[in-house]
Amino acid sequence: MKNTLSISLLSILLFSCSKDYETGTVKDYGAQALDGCGWVIEIGSEVYSPTNLATQYQQDGLSIELEYKELNSMYTCGLLPTSYPEIEIKDVK
Repeated sequence: MKNTLSISLLSILLFSCSKDYETGTVKDYGAQALDGCGWVIEIGSEVYSPTNLATQYQQDGLSIELEYKELNSMYTCGLLPTSYPEIEIKDVK
């Protein structure tokens, strides 16, 4: 009985510490030098500008599972000023 309780508590602790990943799609919104917005990530109906997207994930249409932190800043780009909330990617799997 005591071992079952210990195992149950350990399981709860392990699962409560799990990371929250969301599915996103990497998109190329055009070269920044040509008034594009560069690499963005679409998560649901939202578009975010990542501050640290690794080059290995810079593939248009790539679906990724990511953990991220939404920052208090906006990224403005394009010929007609467009703004996207910035995110910091914490992990990709």
